[in-house]
Amino acid sequence: MFTAHGAGAGVDINAAPVMVLQAMPGISPEVARAVVERRKESPFSGSIAVAQFMAGRGVSPGDIARFTAGNPSHAFTVLSTGRAAGNARRTVSCLVEIGGIGENPVRMIGWKDQVPEDEE
Repeated sequence: MFTAHGAGAGVDINAAPVMVLQAMPGISPEVARAVVERRKESPFSGSIAVAQFMAGRGVSPGDIARFTAGNPSHAFTVLSTGRAAGNARRTVSCLVEIGGIGENPVRMIGWKDQVPEDEE
């Protein structure tokens, strides 16, 4: 699960990389690629344009609400829960910034191991 941090209310659809788009709930790889192709023509102008585009591709209103068309955020939280045989379970959270320059454009800002269940 990805969540955005910053001035915006969600993930900026005009700036998010395809890997972030397709990791969002309700967004298939096909829709993520369609978003990238659409914004090459012109950026989404606002929430109505985002809603019209996404609804036409079967994305639910709740999932559409996770996107903005401005106030880009480049910091994301990645939350991952792993389960093993028996009752073994471990949840980790990592805050990353995307958009750096060079060989690795992703920078880890913070890490939290063994995230309590009430924070998942």
